[in-house]
Amino acid sequence: MNVIPDNDHAAPRRIQQYTSIQTLRGLAALMVVIYHLPAALGVLDLPIPILNSGVDLFFVISGFVMVLSTENRHRDHRAFLMQRFTRVVPFYWVMTFLMVAALWLFAGRGVSFEQITNSLLFVPYLDTATGYVQPVLGVGWTLNLEILFTFCSRRLWVLVR
Repeated sequence: MNVIPDNDHAAPRRIQQYTSIQTLRGLAALMVVIYHLPAALGVLDLPIPILNSGVDLFFVISGFVMVLSTENRHRDHRAFLMQRFTRVVPFYWVMTFLMVAALWLFAGRGVSFEQITNSLLFVPYLDTATGYVQPVLGVGWTLNLEILFTFCSRRLWVLVR
C-alpha cells in the first residue's frame, strides 16, 4: 500500500493506492472476458469452472471499495444512496431504452411494458425469450443484486441498532 503523506502539498487530500486490489480487479476482468470469449467465438464452453467466479470477485472488490469510499465521512446513508442513484441509474435507464430499441430494430423482438417496468425498477423476472432471470439490459442483473443487497443490509442494520 502506497500512501501519499499528509504534508505533500501536491496532493490535495490523502490518497491510498491498494495495488493488490487493482491486481484483483484486473484478474477479475480477465476472468470475465475469458469466460465469455468462447461464446463470442461460437464455441460452447471452456472447461475451466473457476473463470465463472470473475463476477463474484468484482462484487467482493466493490464491497471493499464502498467501505473505503465512505470511511471517515460524516453523511447519512440517504445521502450515500442518493449519490449512487444519481450516478448509476440514469445511465442504466438510457441504456435499457436503447436495448429495447435495438431488440425491436435488429432482432425483431418486442419487449413488453411489464418487462421494461420491471427492468427500470430493478425487479427480477424470468425473460421467457432467453430463459434467464434478468432485465432487458442483461448486465443489469448486477444492479438488481446490488439494490437487493443494499436494501437488505440497510434493513439488517436498522434491526441490529
